[in-house]
Amino acid sequence: MDRSSTAACLCGALLLAGILPAGAASQGRAELLGRFRRLQALKESGTPFGRVQLALWALEKGLGEEAWTLADPLAEKGLEPPGWKILEERALRFLLGKAGAGRNFKARARILLARREKPGPALERFLARALAALLKEERARGTPSPRKSLASFLRFEAERGVRPWIRRVCRLALLSSFPEDRAFVFRLALRFPTGPVRKAVLEEIGRSGLTREAAVYLGGLLLRTGPALEIRAARVLENLASPAALPFLEEARFRLAEFRSRLLGRAAAEGAAGGAGGGRSPRAYIAVCTQYSYVKDFDAQVAQSSMIADPRVGTLSGGVVLDVKILHVETVRYLALLDRSLGRALRRCSPSPGESRKRAVRPEAPGPRWGGGE
Repeated sequence: MDRSSTAACLCGALLLAGILPAGAASQGRAELLGRFRRLQALKESGTPFGRVQLALWALEKGLGEEAWTLADPLAEKGLEPPGWKILEERALRFLLGKAGAGRNFKARARILLARREKPGPALERFLARALAALLKEERARGTPSPRKSLASFLRFEAERGVRPWIRRVCRLALLSSFPEDRAFVFRLALRFPTGPVRKAVLEEIGRSGLTREAAVYLGGLLLRTGPALEIRAARVLENLASPAALPFLEEARFRLAEFRSRLLGRAAAEGAAGGAGGGRSPRAYIAVCTQYSYVKDFDAQVAQSSMIADPRVGTLSGGVVLDVKILHVETVRYLALLDRSLGRALRRCSPSPGESRKRAVRPEAPGPRWGGGE
């Protein structure tokens, strides 16, 4: 240990003991910052390897913010020079030590996320690893009640967090955790409509290397979910563009073709039985009206010495009448839109577009979802 390190440790011990005033500790930090700036000014510190080594030195001295500043450009470019794995482990220990050990896991996670400024790419990755480590430790000790568990806290922040970077860090932490936590993030891609949130979730899945796992999970949902989410699932699989989704997409399109053929046959039979528009289609109406009586005319009755006016009474109705009849119009439009979405997803997920492929083995799943077979 060099003299400056010994002096810094001695200053910290004396400060804790109450012998040295706080100004001495700030003076020791100022000296460390001065050394950090002198090292940063060296030519060797501008290389990726030099940045990692200087970041390791900064973490050893307790200069976390300076270490994140050095690592952010490397993480943004996706570089992992020699020593990067060691930096990740040191950063994990540094952040877990900052969160403390005497509190519950939820409180420790709040400490890690209590930042006023948005963290850089490197610190986001380090924070996600720290949260994932806390989650694994909580699961190893036994999950507490749902309200107090760290898993429920991370899921809430991943979906409804106030700040975008907090949502992103919590999603990355869940993607690095257990399968049920990863499945929650996969479902977020379906829960949000097309837009920046879904795009961000898909990018995080890709950076985590879970594209294949997400495609298999969402492909299973495509075969099991109801009509409300089928188009969303097809579009998400199109964006993932993973060949692992091909069997599910082909099965969904095969079932869609079968149902459309049954629907056309039923419409033809109903048209032959009751004319155009489907004579046996369900129909219902409701009327909310108010009737008013009024004299609309007079009939003259003529006698020998007199004439009598006989009034004619009419009825005026006012209100609302709602008449509903199912004609399958919206169903046909929805099926056409779903067919186009499945076709685009198949083209994106196919490893060799334009070439004929043998039909994959149909995965096992429940029966048709649009009204059952006939």
